[in-house]
Amino acid sequence: MIAFVIGLLRLLLGLGTFLAFPGGMFGALLAGLCYRMYERKRSAVIGEVLGTGVMGALASVPIAHVLMGSTAGVFAFVPSFVVSSVSGAFIAAFILSRVKVENMILQP
Repeated sequence: MIAFVIGLLRLLLGLGTFLAFPGGMFGALLAGLCYRMYERKRSAVIGEVLGTGVMGALASVPIAHVLMGSTAGVFAFVPSFVVSSVSGAFIAAFILSRVKVENMILQP
């Protein structure tokens, strides 16, 4: 849901296109699933890159054709999505490596 809302905000603010939806949603889903399965930040980074860079790019091809009238194919989307997701995932991993997380129990 959060990836959808972020994609919608990017579209409404003019900071993105319709391609923000599949890339963001597949990336967030796969990153979360990989982290849940292996409980390592590294697996979430790999999930983000595969989800956004590969699955999101593949899902973007028909969306770009139908909604944007683009004739670009898979070879146009995959490299740019992979580069973007790799850089974003490594920046996120760096930031998370600097954040100290404590197990806190929230009292009502």
